[in-house]
Amino acid sequence: MFQQARQPGEVAHIMDKTRSSENTGPLPPSPARSALRSIRSNILVGLMLVSPLGLTVLIVIFLFTSITGLLLPKSVLAQPHAIYYRALALLIVVCILFLMGLLTRNLAGKYLYKAADRILSRMPLINTIYLSLRQVSETIVSSRKLLLKRAVIVEFPRVGLYSVGFVTNDIPPGALNTMIPGKAGQECVLVCVPTTPNPTTGFLIIVPKSDIIPTDMTIAEAMKTIMSIGAVLPGSREAVPGSSLLESVDLWAGEHPDD
Repeated sequence: MFQQARQPGEVAHIMDKTRSSENTGPLPPSPARSALRSIRSNILVGLMLVSPLGLTVLIVIFLFTSITGLLLPKSVLAQPHAIYYRALALLIVVCILFLMGLLTRNLAGKYLYKAADRILSRMPLINTIYLSLRQVSETIVSSRKLLLKRAVIVEFPRVGLYSVGFVTNDIPPGALNTMIPGKAGQECVLVCVPTTPNPTTGFLIIVPKSDIIPTDMTIAEAMKTIMSIGAVLPGSREAVPGSSLLESVDLWAGEHPDD
């Protein structure tokens, strides 16, 4: 019923076997497992290289079909060779825009544009949309500076949390008093705080200049940090200007051979 006690020599032999197994360490991966890791790494590298090109093609196709779909009737779009009609419609739009730009640069074209501008500016409801869009276009055309002046750090969305933002404009005292009555004597700026990883959306906040935290990040470095969800930080090897996507992927593959 009870197991016989082990002899001292047998116990020492078992302890020696345990020590030897501990000293050998983990076994090297099998050839099959190494091959699977290599296949997986190559697939990830190919995916990272093809993704920008594939997404660009998809976006161009989406814009092409959306714009031409608004210009052509459904009966034309349903035909087998609708792609040629789409291309022709897009070419006609480009030619019309070119002719409009050419005409408005001479005296007759300027007269026609001003007449159309007066008519649209006086039409109810339509004038609200037209004047707003015209003001945006005038601001972009008249400004010879970048829309994003510099990258900064602001406490947002609450005190104690810091966000990366971009100064877009200094607010004149008169405009500040209209936006925030009673604050005309304070120097404020407009800061765009983009969302990640899609920086085309975000928040436009009014920040006093005294609350702006300067940073050594350039606009490009700050944008890379936002779009990469913090994976690419300023000063890292991935953020070196001039490095191609292929070089970055090779660097990643070299640093993660067994991932």
